[in-house]
Amino acid sequence: MYRIMKYFFVLLLCCSYSVLSQTVSTDSVEHHRVDVGISVFYYHPNLSDLNKGFAQVEENSALSPWSDFNIYYLALPTVTYHFNRKNQIALQVGGSFMERTRSDNKSYYFLWMIGGEYRHVPIIWRKYSTELFVVVGAGAIGAKFHRSYDNNVGISEAATNFYANAGAGLSLNVTNRMSMNVDVRYLFVPKKQLNNLNSNLQLKSFIAGIGIFYSL
Repeated sequence: MYRIMKYFFVLLLCCSYSVLSQTVSTDSVEHHRVDVGISVFYYHPNLSDLNKGFAQVEENSALSPWSDFNIYYLALPTVTYHFNRKNQIALQVGGSFMERTRSDNKSYYFLWMIGGEYRHVPIIWRKYSTELFVVVGAGAIGAKFHRSYDNNVGISEAATNFYANAGAGLSLNVTNRMSMNVDVRYLFVPKKQLNNLNSNLQLKSFIAGIGIFYSL
């Protein structure tokens, strides 16, 4: 009887070690993980006041008008650090750019953005390899708008500001190392006065996008 109990105890230890090893292996994948990827958002702030300012300057100076400025997208390369399965922090650096040409003249805008985010995963559907996450973030945002005309005449306006955002989304694990995110956020940016154009720049807007990430 003692010998049977001894063998049973040894077998139990071996099984326990095997299960523990698998658990540690799984946790090592889920904890202290770094993901790199990019998210592209539909981003369309209301630039009507900015466009009125440019149009007024063009009218006052008898310059040939350009069509209105519009922003439609925001591309954000992202590095995400996973503390554990439910808590993450992310660093994002990106922006948006659009240019039009007319003879030798150009009209363009350039928008940049840098900031950090905290993400929490309250719900995990393991059966569907899907997670629900909520996110809050903050950082700096800036933009430059420029139009050039004949005789080397140009109009430029630039501004920087801080931003804050909050939202939620879904993350789908496509493979062991690849995942896709779909999320919606509200990007809050305080109104910025543009003295040269006697107008305001307003960059706040809802944004919705999709991202793809790879785990290192």
